[in-house]
Amino acid sequence: MTRLTNAAVIVVTPDARATAAWYRDILGFRVVEHYDAEEAFAAAYRDSVEIVFVQATRGELQPNRVRHGAGFDVYLSPRPWKAWTSSAPRSHRWVATSSGSPR
Repeated sequence: MTRLTNAAVIVVTPDARATAAWYRDILGFRVVEHYDAEEAFAAAYRDSVEIVFVQATRGELQPNRVRHGAGFDVYLSPRPWKAWTSSAPRSHRWVATSSGSPR
């Protein structure tokens, strides 16, 4: 059977540059910029994770939990959890279980 080796999360954002910069500066992702492409985007890489931030060009953007009443837009599972969360600004909302891991 064919083996899958990667899956990329695609996030449409009103500001791809700022979003990619946050993932680079705060969470340590390597960012490759493609802002001159037909659909401007940046790809962010860390460990085996790839997230693509696509620049929105129209319409109102809403997170899944608002638009659909449930769900996440991006789900990351870092180890160790405490080191990861200590690097995030206080304004960022982390959803965590009582064990301290994400849910």
